[in-house]
Amino acid sequence: MATLSIEITGKIRSALFVLSALLEQGPTVAGLVTEMLRPSPRRGEEPAEFLAQIQALGQLLKAALDRMVELDTQLVDENQLRAALFAGREGKAAFLSQRLTGLRRIVTGCYAAPDVERLGLDGRNARESIGLLRQSELISERLRLDDLDELLGKTLFEPRLDPRPFGQQIESTSAELQEAFEAHQRSRRRVDELLARKKKAVKDYDTAFVRVARQFEDLCRLAGLDDLADKVRPSLTRQGQTAVEPEDGEVAPEGSSNSAERGDSDPPAEDAAVSATAPEPDAESDSETGGEPAAGSAPAA
Repeated sequence: MATLSIEITGKIRSALFVLSALLEQGPTVAGLVTEMLRPSPRRGEEPAEFLAQIQALGQLLKAALDRMVELDTQLVDENQLRAALFAGREGKAAFLSQRLTGLRRIVTGCYAAPDVERLGLDGRNARESIGLLRQSELISERLRLDDLDELLGKTLFEPRLDPRPFGQQIESTSAELQEAFEAHQRSRRRVDELLARKKKAVKDYDTAFVRVARQFEDLCRLAGLDDLADKVRPSLTRQGQTAVEPEDGEVAPEGSSNSAERGDSDPPAEDAAVSATAPEPDAESDSETGGEPAAGSAPAA
């Protein structure tokens, strides 16, 4: 089963319960409503009008649910890919930093301080990957100069050490880091795009759920199935969910249960507490901070 974010698990549970009720109890509800509105239906007449309405409600809710789940799954997968690309990028950055440090130590031990400064090897390595890329690019450009031998002058001891082979290694490592950096940036843009599309899909689902659940609740009450109506009633505080949270494995109740059969008991109260779902943060911005927070909700186990 695909990994889904915590944010939509409650919505999915409520949607599946309502869809189950529409499928299992829809014909019963349609028949009771038809019988109430037409006290003397012709023999063998099917409650086609209300049954078609209930089926249309199910199709509307299922389409909205499928779209939300599809985009949520894509977002979770892309976030996992982005995390892997970020880890790979940081690993290549660490390797490039080691090579720059090695070159700095070699050049510092062989050349005078002004020569080391001319090569851009004075000071320390940049801490972030983007800074390392810029730093290594500068060093590589200076190591490719035609007058490098004249620029560096004499070494502190003989034989003379040529730093250019070390610069070629840095160039290749820098190219790998650049490729990893661009791959991570592409994934970040994909996450931003999916996050925006998922937010819209969740909003569309919430709208569809209220419409479907409210209409089916009204039909159930008209049919005298108050217990079922109470269970499919949409919540006023938890968007896209029923007022009474379905239990794991719960299916829509069978049979009729009107208010007279239930006695004078009050209908179940609406949950007052808002569900503790993770907020939906904006996509991260870590280009030069080194951080990689996840975009969107955290995946559910």
